[in-house]
Amino acid sequence: MKYLFHFRSGEKHLAPNEQISAGLASLILSMLTIIFLVIPERKVLLGFSEWTIPSGLAIYIVGQMWNLFWLLRLERRRFAAFTDERCVARTQPTLLPLIIQRPFVITWRIKWTYPIPWLLILGWWLVSANRSFLVLVATVSIVPALYFLLRFKIEVNEEGIMEKGVGVSKKVEWSEARFFACYNLPIFFWSKNIVHYELSSQTTRITWLWIYDLKSPFTAWNPGLSPEEYERQMRALCTLILKETKLPLYDLRI
Repeated sequence: MKYLFHFRSGEKHLAPNEQISAGLASLILSMLTIIFLVIPERKVLLGFSEWTIPSGLAIYIVGQMWNLFWLLRLERRRFAAFTDERCVARTQPTLLPLIIQRPFVITWRIKWTYPIPWLLILGWWLVSANRSFLVLVATVSIVPALYFLLRFKIEVNEEGIMEKGVGVSKKVEWSEARFFACYNLPIFFWSKNIVHYELSSQTTRITWLWIYDLKSPFTAWNPGLSPEEYERQMRALCTLILKETKLPLYDLRI
């Protein structure tokens, strides 16, 4: 755990992964909710099957614990690599002679097929709770809502790189960048098809995805580009970061 807080008072060396604190908070809240719902004196699920929501929360808790396990492991590797040159990637981005016009924007959108399994789970919960009308409403409204809301983009200009999404707006200026790395994370299984990249300063962490197989059914995000154009943009982005920051790429993949 020492790597989670690898800075002295008033001297932070690298921005932490904010997903860890958010995940821990949601995990604790979900556990407290289950405890509240299963207490006999707290029968707040009027008209619902007694275990509909607790069972759903239990599934969420298991998934969140799996996710946090890998995020904490990654955080240890991030802070260890920050002071260890042995983690520098053997193959660095090539300074290609590309003419990159700025602002340079890449946008990722959620795939239409990704919300379907979650809708089936939600539908099962609602049907078991005798809420068939809510199943219809969820099917009609949630998929379009997720498609239009769940998207994020990376924008590069002369000053630095920005990440924008739902409730997210962050920026790292080239002069403030301290750490450039790539890594992979398991979802329900280990996948090498998606590589996560990050550029971090002392206070801010910008992340994006390099998806090698855009047609894979196990990838939730789609940049809306041809595979050739997407690969060209990803290479151009890494080249630009290497040129502007002079930072080596750290390879934290396991």
